[in-house]
Order: sequence, then structure tokens, then C-alpha cells
Amino acid sequence: MTLTRLDKTALSLLAALTVLTALVILAGNPFGVQASLVERETGVWGPLRVEFSSPVRAESAQIALGIQPAVPGVWTVESPTRLAFRPVLPFDPETEYRLVLPAAEIGANGERSRAEQRLDFRARPPAILYMPNEEGGREIWRINQDGSDKRPLTQSNGSIFDFHASRDGNRIAFSMRNEQGGFDLWQIGREGQNPSLLLDCGPDRCTNPRWSPDSALLAYNRENLVLNGGLGAPRVWVIDFAANQTRQVYADSQIIGYGPSWSPDGSRLALYDSLNNGVRVLELASGSETFLVSVSGQYGGWSPDGSQMFYIDIDSTEFGPRTAIKLADFTSGEYTTFLGGKAYDSFYNVPAWAPDGKYIALGLRPEDGSTASSIWIVTLSMLGGPMIPGQPDATDGFYSWDASGSKLLFQRTPLRSQYRPDILLYDIDTGQVTIIVENAAWPQWIP
Repeated sequence: MTLTRLDKTALSLLAALTVLTALVILAGNPFGVQASLVERETGVWGPLRVEFSSPVRAESAQIALGIQPAVPGVWTVESPTRLAFRPVLPFDPETEYRLVLPAAEIGANGERSRAEQRLDFRARPPAILYMPNEEGGREIWRINQDGSDKRPLTQSNGSIFDFHASRDGNRIAFSMRNEQGGFDLWQIGREGQNPSLLLDCGPDRCTNPRWSPDSALLAYNRENLVLNGGLGAPRVWVIDFAANQTRQVYADSQIIGYGPSWSPDGSRLALYDSLNNGVRVLELASGSETFLVSVSGQYGGWSPDGSQMFYIDIDSTEFGPRTAIKLADFTSGEYTTFLGGKAYDSFYNVPAWAPDGKYIALGLRPEDGSTASSIWIVTLSMLGGPMIPGQPDATDGFYSWDASGSKLLFQRTPLRSQYRPDILLYDIDTGQVTIIVENAAWPQWIP
């Protein structure tokens, strides 16, 4: 067969392309490894996800990447081409950030990022979730801190029982009544999008969902339907999303408990064992457990690093039984009384530790016989601070800090009139208290 001029030209081009491809494979990507942000806006706790154009050496990429202004944090590997950054302290929504990737050898096969790349991003301000207190109001709503953009996120015909937002602010888990009389677990996005069933619980009650800080696990209470039509003792279970399974926290079925609470670093999970009147704190990595005696069942005031936790108990004193705030230090193994033991008795709620560690918010009912309770902002170094201006005929509770530790969200409930709670915001810098939503309850932050 005789080759035409066109055939010879085609073969020559094919040979040239083969040689060029071989050179590219040997030399690496001549255009360099490119980086891009999965999203230009992230929650205050991240994660900031970086996608690369080809697989990278994770350690080299982490060393090369920088954030301006500097923010301490931890990088994790999500795939050969994706890294995620989670700050130790929250991103500031008022700050413009920049991710910088200088020219460096970061590719899995020695490829370089050929020129400095700069990617700008911001953190969104945390918003507020709540439930309206009105007929058919058991739905999840969201509102901004300034009272704007008030909107419903669910349409369940009033079937939602409780809910919890993930630390990254991208998902909301909730329990919802099903046709068998039980409660299933569902999730939606922060805009109410993509509702999906997480767990079909049939006639059982699956409630009180709580995301782990990295959103890899979801803890919840489960009460099984028993033969007489009642409900069995509650036990804490977890959904493991990577393993696509759910399991009891304790393999021993005789261990009951409810109210799961994660430490901020995700290393510990606490629950209340009402049968033995105590808080079980499980260290996930080692499987070791700490048992804290508490007849009140109030706990979960974690320190920002997860090494300490407040809980409430009753002490026997020379003045008789007194409510006491206890502090457990899981690193040292020490357990101390933070407040309590006086001649009069105050009734405390569990302190909420600000994320920066400067303050705790402490709900207390004074010893004067009043049924109202107020919130005390305590500076730990001085054991003192201001009281949030309250009302004598109302009780303040359900409090939680924003990520910056400068604003406290709480619920004020009147005691001598119709049940019409309000959701308020306290600014620690100005001392100002603002009503965010009237006639609404169960406030919590969504980052």
C-alpha cells in the first residue's frame, strides 16, 4: 500500500503528539497545579475547601497554602485533589480574607504551581433558627441578627419536634413525626433546600439530633416502641455517615441515656444516665469513660477546647442541700465546685462558655423565692460581671453565644400571662438587649 501525502502528514502529527504527551508525563503539567475555592463564602467555623486541578501531596500543599490575614487552624484531606481548612478561632464576617498559593512543588508527581495564586473569600454572619409560637408553628424558621430576611425553612404541617444546625452551617437535622406515630430524622440545607430522610424510625421516637463538630456523626435519642404500646428507656445512638450505618453508643443495652452533647473538638460525647443519676462522658478515641454524679441532669457547658465541662449537682452542706455548679477537668482528672455551698440556695442553669473563653453566661434564680431567672455574664478570671437587664415577671433561658463571643442569644418567657416567649440578643460590648423575634421559641445559632 502506497501512503499518500495526507497519510504521511497525519502520521507525522500523531508521532509528534505522542512525543509531546510523553514529555508532559515526564515533566509534569506544564501549566502548573491550579487551585480554586469550592465556595467563595464559608461559615465562620469553615470549612474552607480548596480544589486542585490535579492530585497533590497533601503535606506539601498544606505547608505552601497561606491565609491573609493569618488565621490558626487545621487542614484535612478530603480527596487527592481537595483540602479543607477549619479555623481554631472563627473567621470574622467583617474581614476580607485571601488564600495564597505561591509557586511550589505540590503535585503528586512533582508538579509545581507555576505562579502565585490569590483567591479571595469571606465568612457569612451567623443567623438565627427558631420555632414560631403559634398554631401550626412547629416549623423551623431563620432570621438574620438584625431582624431581616425572616423566612420559613420547613413545611411539615407542624410535625417537627426539635432540630440542630451543623457547625459548618450547611445542614440542619431535625426530628419529624411520621405516619406511624414515631419520629424520623431528616435534614435540609441552610436555605431549606434538599430535604432528605436520614433515618426511618418507624414507630420508635428518634429525637434530639446533635451533629458532631466535623458533621461526620449525628448523635440522637432513640426510644423503642414496646409490646404494651409504650416507649422503652431512651438510649443514645449515632449515625456514621462514612460507614452509612447507625449504632448504639454503648453496646451494653443496659446502659441508658439521653441528651447527647459533643465537646467542641469532637473528642468526647456526654449523655445523661437517669438510672444511675449521672453524666457519662465517653472519650471516643480510647473508649474510656468518666462518670459525673448529678441528680439534676443538667450538663454540657463545655470549655472551648473540650477539656472541661460544667454540670449541676446537689451538695450536702452545713446549711442543708444546696445547688452547685461543678467543673470537671478531663485532662487533670480534677472535679471542683465552681459556685455553691452558701447559706442560701440559688438555682442555676448550666453555664455556656464563650468560644473565646473570656466569659460564661450563667442562668440563675435568686434566693428570694422568686420564680424568675436572669442571666449573669461572668468573667472567669474575676468571677464577676454584669447581669443582663431582665424583667421581674419573666424568666430568661435557652442561651447560647455566637462564634465571636460578643453576642448572646436567649429566650425570655413571661410567667404571669399567656405563654408568649420572645427571642432576644444581648451585645456584651454595648450592653444593649434587642428583641429579634416576638412570640417565638427554641433559638439557636446557625453559622
